[in-house]
Amino acid sequence: MDEMTRLRELRSATPPITPDAAEAARNRLLAEAGAPAVRPRPFWARPAWRAGTVAAVAAVAAGATAVAMIGGSGGGSGAPANRIAPVANVEELGTRAAKAAETGTAAAPGQWTYIKTMEAGTIYGSTRITGKRTTTEQWVRYDGKAHDVQRGGRTVRMPADPEWTNVGRYSTDPDVLIGQLENKSLFKQPPPFAAPWPGPDTAAFLLVRGLMDYTAPPPKLQAALYQVLPRLKGVTLERDVADASGRRGIAFALAVNDGGQREEIILNPRTYVYMGHRTVSLKPQVEFPDKGQGARLDNWRPKPSGTAPAGTVTGLSAQLVKATVAKNGERP
Repeated sequence: MDEMTRLRELRSATPPITPDAAEAARNRLLAEAGAPAVRPRPFWARPAWRAGTVAAVAAVAAGATAVAMIGGSGGGSGAPANRIAPVANVEELGTRAAKAAETGTAAAPGQWTYIKTMEAGTIYGSTRITGKRTTTEQWVRYDGKAHDVQRGGRTVRMPADPEWTNVGRYSTDPDVLIGQLENKSLFKQPPPFAAPWPGPDTAAFLLVRGLMDYTAPPPKLQAALYQVLPRLKGVTLERDVADASGRRGIAFALAVNDGGQREEIILNPRTYVYMGHRTVSLKPQVEFPDKGQGARLDNWRPKPSGTAPAGTVTGLSAQLVKATVAKNGERP
């Protein structure tokens, strides 16, 4: 007798499982795994179960595998490892990111932080980004008081701005830090990305992004920054956000410019390491002809050439490497 004949005989001798029994078995399994029970579906939404015990066991086993993968805590050696449950809301993202940041290592006096960033190009006269990518390397001194940038083989010493780049001036207490970030009078001159002053919540959000892009906050400060973000008015959670290199992440997001665009701070969805930032238009944007970067604009009176729809990505970056090095100009 072949195997298929034996299987048919086994199934014919086993009474079919009822829909109610299948639902009850699945709910018991989910309860053991710590997942919420599923309410029984109305009879018109239930599939016509006619499979025997063999099929029912296979279906329940598949459900158990899915729960173990989401929870990341399967007991057997064959269970997938390091699966992380989805972040529920922006508050939870802040908590997870802060906890992960605390395990980092701070640059010591005399050391530098090397940062390699990829940025998307833009069309002159347009809000759209292009497929072109530019790579920039930075070296930031531990105290933020020296900053060199290399792009296209040319190194430029950035103007010293110890006001906002000096990471030692910020409190690691989130209750104090949020007041510092929102306080316009903290700076003799606002950071370039927060001028003119956009208001306390937007300024604080952009300042956090600037600190992650251009400085190396010590672990305790970085943790405090992530704890501040969910407390800013209007900050929300965005999922499945791509950076300039195509990596997918999860983001803190805030609508700015009177709701005209959304700024996003992108984190790795598993490690919560900073990945980059993205800007998305929330309203249609008028575009102009591409005259070319560096072209003379004397007496140029362009007519609008079109409109970029809402949802257009207008700014995009990816932080590829961030590491401590012994001296300026050194790469990890």
